[in-house]
Amino acid sequence: MKKSNKKGFTLVELIVVIAIMAILAAVLVPTIVNKINDAKESAAKSDLSTVANAIQSEIISTNSGLPAAGNKYVEVGTDGKISGAKVDTEGKVNIAYASGVFTLTHSDLPEKNYTVNATDGTVTNNIGD
Repeated sequence: MKKSNKKGFTLVELIVVIAIMAILAAVLVPTIVNKINDAKESAAKSDLSTVANAIQSEIISTNSGLPAAGNKYVEVGTDGKISGAKVDTEGKVNIAYASGVFTLTHSDLPEKNYTVNATDGTVTNNIGD
């Protein structure tokens, strides 16, 4: 009698392993994606808070309602308007100024913002957390 000396896996075994891997992937991928989105949102909130606090600090220290040129927090153009944040936010924080209020938005969180009153430096969190 000849001895069968086959090595390897049967087709059924391979299909079972692939099915188990597919089930695990189906469960884990949405969780991982949610965690990544939560991390981006948290980073965006932190960036907005940092820039809002920097503008607030500058307004309070200058008592002028606008950050002074050459300050260490925000870039002030030659026309006196704020053109960006010096705080490292990778260029994702947009600063708009109108009617005595700075509005800060983040490219990763465009529907939410912070506002800073240029008169007294009051920061309003319009993010909801």
